[in-house]
Amino acid sequence: MPQITDLIDAQIAAYRERNLDKFPAFYSDEVQITDVNGNILMDHSVMAEQYGQLFRDSPNLAVEIASRIVVGNTVIDEERVTG
Repeated sequence: MPQITDLIDAQIAAYRERNLDKFPAFYSDEVQITDVNGNILMDHSVMAEQYGQLFRDSPNLAVEIASRIVVGNTVIDEERVTG
């Protein structure tokens, strides 16, 4: 039986691989990525373009899961992104 974290781990793996086919597919077509003030930074229509630029321009880009909390079907990861 798959663990609740398997999907999240696959999304993180696609990010680490810089896979622009897989990575955006983990998000709903209605996703909106916002800043802390609620300003929309991007939606699904520009994810591949925005992350493609990030992946190209950041050769040392890396992500580490510093800690993870799992309660039922809710997962909270503390991510450390460097590079």
